[in-house]
Order: sequence, then C-alpha cells, then structure tokens
Amino acid sequence: MLKLLTETAEKDYSKFDCFVCVILSHGSKDCIYGTDDKVIKVEAITSLFRRDQCPSLEGKPKIFLIQACRGTERDRLPIESDSDPISISSSSLPADADFLICFASAPGHQSYRQRFLGSWFISSVVSVFKKYAETRAPYGYDDQSK
Repeated sequence: MLKLLTETAEKDYSKFDCFVCVILSHGSKDCIYGTDDKVIKVEAITSLFRRDQCPSLEGKPKIFLIQACRGTERDRLPIESDSDPISISSSSLPADADFLICFASAPGHQSYRQRFLGSWFISSVVSVFKKYAETRAPYGYDDQSK
C-alpha cells in the first residue's frame, strides 16, 4: 500500500482540482493494516501528499476517507461532529494545509458495517457522490458570484 501511495504522490496533479484517497482496510488507533499485515501510520500516508512532497497539489483539497477500526471500543449512540471551514491565504499555507481526513469511527472505536450493504460510512459517501457528481456547485456555492 505504501509503495502504491508513494508512486501516486509522485504524479503531476497540475490539471486536477483536488485529490481523493479512499482506504478500506483494518486498522487500530492511528494505523492502517496493509494486505501484508504491516502497519502503516495515517500520518505516513498523508505526509506523502503535503505541499513539500507533492507540489502540484499545493492549495488543493486533499481528501482521505478511511474505513477502518481505530480501536476496540464500541459506540452506544451515533456521534456527529460539524465544524466551519477556515479560510487561509495560499501564500503562507503550511505544507500540510488543505487536508480533510475522514474516519469511519472515532478514535479508539470500532467501525461498523451492515452485513450485506457494507460500511455505513462508505455507503453514505457513495450516495453523496452519486447525487452530486454531475453538479458543478452542489450546495448553491457559485464561483461567479464572488
């Protein structure tokens, strides 16, 4: 997995608006297991796409969707978390700016799936992509109105 991600980070993304990486695997705390059962830290994965490592993605969203357990604790109730976006000028962006890292579970907790439908997290992401894939501005945001 690390070899593939390293090769991916070395590509030129100048013609693209963002980068999306979806990982479905087993995990623990801040690590993902590869098919060889080797542990890879999430930080090791995301650091490959920082501005200093992958300059063609500077100032562009880098989205990581990770479906993997982060521990053994079980949730009793669904948890939601929302936050407002922070606007920063690109001239002084830190190397690890513009990252969105979404996990299927809270730190220390298991991730869940339905036996025949799969991961609730990934199913929800796919549903949103299907609904808005062909829409230029899915939430009413219009670049021309600035």
